Amino acid sequence: IIGIDKVLGPQTINPPPVLKNKNQVGFVDIIPDHDGSYRRIFLGISLDNDYRFSLPLMLAESYLKEKNFNLKNGKLDSNAMAFENKNIAKFKELSRFLSNTGGYVNAEAGGVQMLVNFRQNPDPFIRLSLADINNNNFEPNLIKDKIVLIGITSPSVKDFLNNKAVIDEEITGQIYGVEFLAHGTSQIISAVEDGRSLLRSWSEIWEYLWIFSGGLIVILIAKLTQKPLNLVLSLGVVTIVQIGISYLCLMMGLWIPIVPVLCLNLLGLFAYLFYNYDLSLKNQINTRQKAIDDFYDKIHTPALQ
Repeated sequence: IIGIDKVLGPQTINPPPVLKNKNQVGFVDIIPDHDGSYRRIFLGISLDNDYRFSLPLMLAESYLKEKNFNLKNGKLDSNAMAFENKNIAKFKELSRFLSNTGGYVNAEAGGVQMLVNFRQNPDPFIRLSLADINNNNFEPNLIKDKIVLIGITSPSVKDFLNNKAVIDEEITGQIYGVEFLAHGTSQIISAVEDGRSLLRSWSEIWEYLWIFSGGLIVILIAKLTQKPLNLVLSLGVVTIVQIGISYLCLMMGLWIPIVPVLCLNLLGLFAYLFYNYDLSLKNQINTRQKAIDDFYDKIHTPALQ
């Protein structure tokens, strides 16, 4: 049995008094994004000279320990967490959320956090009501050797979070708190056992190279293309390819920036069109000035002679 508490302010909640061992208590604090949606969970946090694990991590660790997976520090990122099974030579590192991960900019990344790769099934988890439990109206194998989270799923209690990534007809655009923790726990276990993709991103240098490569493509196309229509069509094809690459990478769990690349495409297109328009105006001015000079010469030169 693992209880819960809330350790981050402004209001903290103590664990059940009967659970005095910290190894039986996991915190359930989560941080919203600037738009009020919740997309990431804590794995651990340093607090008052003590290190605490979150409920999803503790549940996953307890479950995976029975299958000879031990919690370790990451290899690629020593501050990240990982699970290792030496019997089958398997090591899975959990991608750590950083302040500039993916589309985030200077986000709060304290402790060890990770993005949640939500399951898209409308009913990803089996639900049993308290009445079903009290009346033995369920199959025991549904909970035997399984992780069971106990929580409230009722709109009247308002224990839900903003999240548009999950399809839920009961509370559109939101998810129950216990379900959110279930998604986080399930993600860790599936990533370790089944190799399910975790959401991750490139390092900043690779992201900059990807973004600037889009700008270079625009410049190259502008130099090779003489007509504005051909430039628009070429950029349209390139944009579709870039969006397709971004989408395929996301399906594989890799979040690469696409909005800055598209902005560079539009900026390059407008800059090229403006340059051509400015050049056209200058040519027209030069042509008119030449016509005026020629006309002046035809009128005044004979008279002067």
